[in-house]
Amino acid sequence: MVYQDDKTKTAGPTGENCSNDSKSNQTPNNPSPNGPDSRSKSNSPTADVDRGQEGNLEGIEEIENRIASASARAELRKHLEMKLQQTRQTLQSERNRLAEARATLMREEKDVKQLESLTLASILYSLAGRKDEKLDKEQQEFLAAKLIYDNAASAVSALEADLEALARELKQLGDPQENLARALHAKEQFLLSTDDPKAEKLINLQQSRGR
Repeated sequence: MVYQDDKTKTAGPTGENCSNDSKSNQTPNNPSPNGPDSRSKSNSPTADVDRGQEGNLEGIEEIENRIASASARAELRKHLEMKLQQTRQTLQSERNRLAEARATLMREEKDVKQLESLTLASILYSLAGRKDEKLDKEQQEFLAAKLIYDNAASAVSALEADLEALARELKQLGDPQENLARALHAKEQFLLSTDDPKAEKLINLQQSRGR
């Protein structure tokens, strides 16, 4: 009898301990706010894709801005080169006109000096009573020739200044075509890196243009 009582007393605590162990091993129904679900949301593939797309957009926008800037500068250089060529042609014409005006001015000046000095022509006009009339006419012709010469000289000086200004502007502008080629190449490489189907079309287009 004593043996059975000891066995019964020993079994009681053991059963209670088993019950407590089963309770402690139960999983709570409410997940922790900092559990796996919250981590999976912050590191979700969708968020990574969105960040990647934003980076791609920033990259392509920068390249497109480079292309637009280089294209505008290339058009400006083309315009300046055409203007430079036109200015050179106009300058050459004005230089020819200046040379003719100089020759006329020298001739008229010579006529005036001949009448003012004791030359045979001056004496003959004096005897005929027409020296003053002839001298006045020659002086007027000289002044007219001087006016034409001065205008031609001013035009030449202005055109030479324009030519120098255009040359300086072109020098400062540099070579936009080279910058444009680099920007287009950067766009090609960017599209290729993103597996964009536009890349092949762009490359073919540039090759057809002789790049």
